[in-house]
Amino acid sequence: MAVKKVPTLEQLADIVVGHGRTLERLGRYDREVREAAARANAGVESLAKRFGAVYDALVASGVVTGPTPAGQSQRPSAAPPAPAADEQAAGAASPTPAPAAGPGPSWLAVGSWEEAEALMGVLVPWLGQVYLRYPDAALPSCWAWHPAAVEELWWLCRAWCDAYAVEEPSSQRAGDWHDRQRPAVVRRLYEDADFRRCRLANHADTTAHAHPNIPGVATLPHVTTAWASPERAAWPLSPTPAQLHQDQHQQPDLSRRHRSA
Repeated sequence: MAVKKVPTLEQLADIVVGHGRTLERLGRYDREVREAAARANAGVESLAKRFGAVYDALVASGVVTGPTPAGQSQRPSAAPPAPAADEQAAGAASPTPAPAAGPGPSWLAVGSWEEAEALMGVLVPWLGQVYLRYPDAALPSCWAWHPAAVEELWWLCRAWCDAYAVEEPSSQRAGDWHDRQRPAVVRRLYEDADFRRCRLANHADTTAHAHPNIPGVATLPHVTTAWASPERAAWPLSPTPAQLHQDQHQQPDLSRRHRSA
């Protein structure tokens, strides 16, 4: 009978060290897996929130049908009759889709086609059904080419919905909409002669309606470094000769209003 060889203390120590390293690698791998899973879950949660926001906007605009409440039939209702040609030309639609309560997305900050489509799906019918019913509220054919005008009309639409198209309409909000909000938007739009007299043909030259550039961006590293210095010891700072030279040759004409706004 063979005698089983007993490992020495040194060999046992090596075995223990080897197992310890294996456990360390497994622990590190487990940590990496957990961190990857956490990042994946965070990504899925972020996508779910974004999808939910887009879905809510599409439901609010009538592009898609929301979930059917329990106890109600899921049978689709009959399609509404097609509007007349003159109503289509005027952008009329009934009923006006109501956006969700709250400030909602901004047209100037829309980040996807779905958001833009859903927003216009609410705004355009509302323009024909409500806004253009007032004698002082006309729009040029190129109103959608003016981002600031779209933003004005969009928040006015949402303010109207907050006053009328909610479970508990508010006469106070409705009065504020009639007395202050609507006249203010009309005034701001038509104080701009470029907007009031504009037509689609004017937008053929895209250079006249270019996206606005933020002036002085090249100086920001200089400014932020000085402003964030300990106790702002470097503030106020003087522009460099190169910055002064560039500003002299690139200073925009502030007397000319940005026509695309």
